[in-house]
Amino acid sequence: MFWADQLARKIVSRDSFHYLDKPVPKLKQFRVKTSASLSGVLHIGRLSDTIRGDSVFKALEDAGVKAELIWVAENMDPLRKVPEGVPASYKEHIGMPVTDVPDPWGCHASYAEHFTAVYFEVVDDFVSTPMKKYSMREEYKKGNL
Repeated sequence: MFWADQLARKIVSRDSFHYLDKPVPKLKQFRVKTSASLSGVLHIGRLSDTIRGDSVFKALEDAGVKAELIWVAENMDPLRKVPEGVPASYKEHIGMPVTDVPDPWGCHASYAEHFTAVYFEVVDDFVSTPMKKYSMREEYKKGNL
């Protein structure tokens, strides 16, 4: 059996929390959350969370339960280093949330928005499931976190 199908079965049949002495409430819908840090150049590790999440989402649907796939832009993560291809002058932005760093190419409102667009240019070739997309910055602003 495919690993995502095994995981979906465990999720659907789970009746207790591992860390609480309480039963798990029966859910009408399951939510699969994926996310990506946008602090640097796109690589397979960044894509893998979304691809795995899509597999689990599809397995939940195949198991006959209602599910939703969401993606969160981890745009409050700091710029950790200046990636190859980005001007060396961006060293001054190291440590700042990528949502506050200007887009080096000037085609988006921020570094985070630029790399979100790049991310989905690639992810959309591998993930066909429509995802509800969230911005960590916006969730903080709304007081949801």
